[in-house]
Amino acid sequence: MPTKRTRQGKPTSINLTELPQRRAADYLSTYSNYVEIGSSPWDIRLLFFEIQEDETGNLIREKKTHVVMSPQHALAFAQLLRDGVQRWMNEYAPNTVRKPNAKET
Repeated sequence: MPTKRTRQGKPTSINLTELPQRRAADYLSTYSNYVEIGSSPWDIRLLFFEIQEDETGNLIREKKTHVVMSPQHALAFAQLLRDGVQRWMNEYAPNTVRKPNAKET
């Protein structure tokens, strides 16, 4: 958990999820149904696309968003994503995701 120093120099913990929230003026919301991941020793890159038809009816990948983050932030993001998907699986998957049975594999 992040910490900050008080005026007396003593550390105090901060719960980031309890901080007030506001939407930035340049806030964007993007739908993506295809993701590519790239990496270097210094960063992790996530490229979000939407696969759709162009004017002629051909499928194309339209690049929507490109996110670059440090490996440390990517690890934290991966854990958050894993936890979020697990919560979704526990709540919704029994009704929406067909699990293969032993006879099908």
